[in-house]
Amino acid sequence: MKLAVWTPLPPQRSGIADYVWGLLAEFASRVDVTAVVRDVSAPTALAPAGVKVVPRSGYDPGSADLDIYHFGNQARFHGYMYEAIRRRPGMLVLHDPALPDFHHDVCGGFDSALFAAEARFDSPETESACPVCYVDDHAEVDWLRLPLARRVVEASALVVVHSAFARDLLASRYPGATIVHRNHAAELGNTTPPRPADETAVTFGVFGGISEPKRTIRVLEAFTAVRRESARARLVICGRADPGGRVVAAVRAAIEREGLADSATLRPDVSGDEMKRLIGSCDAVIALRWPTVGETSGPLMRAFGIGRLVIASDVPQNREFDSRICWRVPVDGGERTVLAERMRDVIADPPAARAAGEMAREFVRRQASYEIVASQHLELAENLVREMRR
Repeated sequence: MKLAVWTPLPPQRSGIADYVWGLLAEFASRVDVTAVVRDVSAPTALAPAGVKVVPRSGYDPGSADLDIYHFGNQARFHGYMYEAIRRRPGMLVLHDPALPDFHHDVCGGFDSALFAAEARFDSPETESACPVCYVDDHAEVDWLRLPLARRVVEASALVVVHSAFARDLLASRYPGATIVHRNHAAELGNTTPPRPADETAVTFGVFGGISEPKRTIRVLEAFTAVRRESARARLVICGRADPGGRVVAAVRAAIEREGLADSATLRPDVSGDEMKRLIGSCDAVIALRWPTVGETSGPLMRAFGIGRLVIASDVPQNREFDSRICWRVPVDGGERTVLAERMRDVIADPPAARAAGEMAREFVRRQASYEIVASQHLELAENLVREMRR
């Protein structure tokens, strides 16, 4: 079987690029696989040994039995594959069940006539009003009720998503599509965090893009309250800086304003290896997200694989994880208070947090390792190729 996998690749600043690299490494030992990337990215794209890389303009559609598209919510990383998805149906791995930012960029903004037309095509009921949710008491569009994924989902022979929630959501909106759930993969790592110079310290970490939906300022507010009670508390915030750096600047200012320079560390734009090391240095990882586009968090899964307890937002996709390894905090009130309580629980009993982390790693080992998830994707691909040849 010959596969063409359309995806961003490192060093592009995309979590999907890093994630798919791991899947390609598993694919390479089992099938003939080519990565199809943006033309401008091809000269620098890094792929695992045994994986050929071709630019979009140099791809021969007749060279593969099946196209696999890893598609997400950012046009700069995934826009080049949009027409191919619609013209050459294959297996769509939809990392973000809702695609508002993608369409914002390709349609010319949320206020454009083209965006309004796309919204009506996706969800005709938006002719009268867009669905809303509330974020810090402000009304925002509820993208889970206006996912804007109809074109790519209905064009695909098979759609893979990372949660049962996302599967059921899209199946209810696009009933003619074939949609399946397979876990988001994670790399297995060490379970015992290296101890800091102060062995009594308890470290929390926030990883991934530093942006408003990641609730980084709320995390800092909760941490400030906890730090006043316990000198043992530490916090590291690590990930890609937001475009323009406004959120990063606000985080840096809050650390200085609250006098947290000795206990809170901001590390934007570190290497993948350094982020992995920092996750491993934590006793618990905080993975908040509100509003959500229905995605399964890559940093959350990475923390599970390393053997860390995760404190996450109480959104539908996170409710599928065992509550012993994924402690949840509300998004509709009490977020900061409950998060502080969860952090206090970790400080009060670090061995219990470590035990939860060991359970999380065991979940990944049994159900979500790269080896397991890659095998599942290849099985889906083989079945799909067989059906398409009939």
